[in-house]
Amino acid sequence: MPGGVRRFQVEGLKVPQTGWNQIEPCADSPVLHGLPRGAYAYFNHGYFCDARSADTLAYTDYGGAYPSIVGRGRVYGFQFHLEFTEPMIQRLATEPQSQEYIAAAGVDPKQVVAETGARVAQLSETATEVFRRYFQQCGL
Repeated sequence: MPGGVRRFQVEGLKVPQTGWNQIEPCADSPVLHGLPRGAYAYFNHGYFCDARSADTLAYTDYGGAYPSIVGRGRVYGFQFHLEFTEPMIQRLATEPQSQEYIAAAGVDPKQVVAETGARVAQLSETATEVFRRYFQQCGL
């Protein structure tokens, strides 16, 4: 996918961006169907994909809008941590093409949907503890 990678240059905001922020769809794509406008996702990054607008499916604002979901054909990129974003996992796991992909990997797509909430909660608790320890070690 054409584009580049840029470091955030945002005055008054911490870099890396760490925490929940909103996703604003800007294109029609099966990966976004059913995802509410302004859905929250978890971000932890200091760089972002500076993709072409034709490949940008959603933006997020952090001192300015940047692409948070890009896609072309059957290739997608997510700037946020998908594993902490329950609505997106639910959406992807119910998409027919995704179900085929998940099933081909030997996993029942219905099981993925059923377990998403509990797994996201576990990951969130683990990540919170890992980040707490890390920031404590850094003196932050």
